[in-house]
Amino acid sequence: MLAGLSRVMPKGQLAPEKWLPVDAQDEARVMQWLAVSENELLYGLARARAVVILGRPFDLEQCQREAVTGLNIMEAWLGDREWLAMSHLTIADIACYPYVSVANEGDISLEPYPAVRTWLERVEALPGWMPMMAWIRPASSDL
Repeated sequence: MLAGLSRVMPKGQLAPEKWLPVDAQDEARVMQWLAVSENELLYGLARARAVVILGRPFDLEQCQREAVTGLNIMEAWLGDREWLAMSHLTIADIACYPYVSVANEGDISLEPYPAVRTWLERVEALPGWMPMMAWIRPASSDL
């Protein structure tokens, strides 16, 4: 995942060490959030969405419980912070955003999470941001 995220970082907006700090303690904070994205958010939010949208055979209630755990962690952390790992956007935010932004598609409301909703708005206010589905090009009818 880390290699993939390094490829989508906007060129010229932040130095690479801002996206993934070189200081061990700062890097550890980023890595903690990458772990949340690949655990509570993936197994919770993403799998709940896969059940609802794609009919995948995961236990929806279990997925939703795991999602709530992840969202509770995010809500508590973002209560007095703008970004997940640092005082600025990092790959931690980029890794967590997609799962959280489509939580409703897994029948998980973000209503109880005002700090998480504000964080989503902050990400979406970044220069050059576009909705995830806008990245998908429609299939050409002449192919």
